[in-house]
Amino acid sequence: MKQTIICINGPRGSGKDTLALSLRLQWLRMGGCASDIKFADPIEKAIAAMLPKSTANDFIDHIKKQHAFNEQRSPASP
Repeated sequence: MKQTIICINGPRGSGKDTLALSLRLQWLRMGGCASDIKFADPIEKAIAAMLPKSTANDFIDHIKKQHAFNEQRSPASP
C-alpha cells in the first residue's frame, strides 16, 4: 500500500491544525474515506474525530474564521 506523509510545521497559532483540517475535508470531498488519513498530533486527532459529524459548510466557516483571527493577530507589514 502506497502512503504519502505530509508534515506541517510552523509556530503556535500559524494555522497548522486548520490546514490539516482543510486537507482532510478536501480528501473527503474527493471521495476519500475519513479513515484514510491518520494524524500524529493529539489535537489533530480530536479535530479529526469531530469532522464526520459536521457539515462541509461548518468547516468552511471555521477555516474562514481561523484565517481572519490569524490575520488580526499578525502584525501589519510596512
